[in-house]
Amino acid sequence: MPRSDKPFLSIDGGRDLPHARSAICLKGGLMLRRRLIESAAMLVMASLSSVAHAQNTFADSYVDLTFKGTVEYVRGDNISLRNPGGSTTTIAAADIPDYRFLAGSEQTVTFRFDSAAPAFSNPACGGRVSLKNSFTAGGDCAVSAQVTSPFGTAGFGGLGGDDPGDIIGLDVIVDPQTGELRPDMPNGSYSFKNIGINPFFYDSASGTLSGPRSADCINVFNCPDGVGNGTATSISFELPAAGDYGKVQPGFNVGYYAGLVEILNLIGSFSVSPTNGNPVSVPEPDMPLLFGAGVLGLVLTRRKRAALASA
Repeated sequence: MPRSDKPFLSIDGGRDLPHARSAICLKGGLMLRRRLIESAAMLVMASLSSVAHAQNTFADSYVDLTFKGTVEYVRGDNISLRNPGGSTTTIAAADIPDYRFLAGSEQTVTFRFDSAAPAFSNPACGGRVSLKNSFTAGGDCAVSAQVTSPFGTAGFGGLGGDDPGDIIGLDVIVDPQTGELRPDMPNGSYSFKNIGINPFFYDSASGTLSGPRSADCINVFNCPDGVGNGTATSISFELPAAGDYGKVQPGFNVGYYAGLVEILNLIGSFSVSPTNGNPVSVPEPDMPLLFGAGVLGLVLTRRKRAALASA
């Protein structure tokens, strides 16, 4: 069929359809290009906003230095408990009731501190920071720590009373290569005080010993005698007897120190873990950012080429 040179449709009195199609395609191309630019810009802005949010959002920087150990008890064949008049009563080991925690069970002691404290980035500290309580400044190379034992919180208004739970001889060292934290005892041992240790109860009138209660300690107002002594592989607590509990000061849950019943040992080791993760690091650019930036760059490059061609 012979090709006709005449337009098969006239638009606007002389503009043929092929030219109209070109105009429509050009306009459509410009609109598509604009939408691509807008979409790419939105993707880039959204991804940058996500990165900025990650930069400004920090998880809890507090770290738990945790000692987890297995419970064992050490006691003699007999124990001697003091009576109010100065005499003593001997109780056989077989007559000592079980304590709160079963032998062989696992218990923990936790020292919680802020890994973002200035001492950790202070060059003068050399990567060694001492754990102290919140009421003791401890110098520029110390950080406040809260102690939680199987008996509850030490000091700070816990069962151990309102006095601070002093920590002596326990440091944290920062690895200069990896930034990892590990405990260190310069003298090979450490201690922490003001633990609300639950005592046994000794009745001097009957000469009998009964088991502890989780809500009671020797002195309801303050438990100054609760101390934990530790090394890298063990922590020990002395378990006392509260004599004539509630009778020493009628109307008050107070007893006198009647003597040592046994020692609770935790045999185990330390570990370090963040409470809620370390501060969130800036993430690598994600796929929307890379895709959006790529599309935006492609469109801008084509626009620049078109401008150069028309010039």
